[in-house]
Parts: sequence; structure tokens; C-alpha cells
Amino acid sequence: MLEGIFDGEEIDVDLDFLEYLRSCPTVKDDESVLERRFVDIYLIFDMDPQDQGYDPERLKKALKYFDDSTENGKLYINYPMLESYRHIGNLDDDSYLDLSVAVNDIGNYKQIAARDGTAIPSDINRIDVETWSKIIELNLRKANRITTGDGSIPDRVSYERCLDQSNIFGAERKILESEQRISVLNTSVFNVVDYNPGRYLT
Repeated sequence: MLEGIFDGEEIDVDLDFLEYLRSCPTVKDDESVLERRFVDIYLIFDMDPQDQGYDPERLKKALKYFDDSTENGKLYINYPMLESYRHIGNLDDDSYLDLSVAVNDIGNYKQIAARDGTAIPSDINRIDVETWSKIIELNLRKANRITTGDGSIPDRVSYERCLDQSNIFGAERKILESEQRISVLNTSVFNVVDYNPGRYLT
């Protein structure tokens, strides 16, 4: 989907993202949704480095462009994919902080996350507020660890400076290129942190 926006060296700074979505044939069935008025736009993508269309430079460009939900939209990337929110075996230990998946296993990642994610209900509607808070906390700690080496919950300054989506992608890209692995991380849950940082940050 990003091909039409990021084909060239320059980004179309006058791009109306909703108009762009309305022009995409894949969203014709959703025209009524796109006719609504939006205050915030969130884009949630999977990293998918095993896909032949994976282009780290295009992704890097997209992260810089889609960095504000009230303007162009805010892009969150999950590593390796959305199901990473479930890939927690125990909410009360730090094993998630070391959890990674080999690139060769990403094709089976949904099954791996379902098999090993024993602490999280398979039905997203059955996850209670306390469990969601723990999922967010573990992902904050993990993002802080892979970007700064500190596995604690970041304060607001560190979150804004070190845990922006571009820095997280840079850290994940280094792991990928040096180890052929992805550090399992769900950043889509950070939209809750962005909305209410005082509740989650130290």
C-alpha cells in the first residue's frame, strides 16, 4: 500500500492520506467508513522481513513521515507481527524481554505465538484491563531494553527521545541484520501510552 506514496526519493508533503485510501481498490467496501471525520489516524503494520517486498529504507521513510496521529497519521510496527501481543508465556517474569524469533520461523509465527502465549487469552475480548496493562508494561520495558539497554519502564523523556518508532525500528533492524532474528515486540499497544502517558510511564 505504501508504494504509491514512497516510490520516489521525496514524499508528497501535500498528500491527503484519507483521499489516498479512498483511491485504493482494496478499500472500496469500506467507503462508508472513510467518509467519516477523523481526529486521529493510526497505521498498524507488521515488519515481515521475510516478505520479498520488504524494504527497510522505505519503512524508515514511512516512519519519519507518519509520526503524528493528528497530521499525517501515526505508524506503529509490530515485530514480527500483531500477534506479538499474545506471545507471553508468563506475565510475572522477565522471559518476554529476551524473546525473539528467527526470520525462517516468521511464516509460522501466528501458530508459535498461539502455542507459547499461554498467559494471554486467545479471544482478545476476554483480556481484562489488568492484563492489558501488563502487556503494555512488558512491551515498554522491552522497547526500552532494545533501544537503550535498560529493561525498566521508561520515564516520559526517555520514551519520547529513545522509544519513538524510528529508534525502535533501527534497533530491530540491527538485530535482524546481525542475528537473522526479530526481537518480539508489540508497539501498537503504545497508542494507549501516547494517549495517556502519565498512567504508564515513570
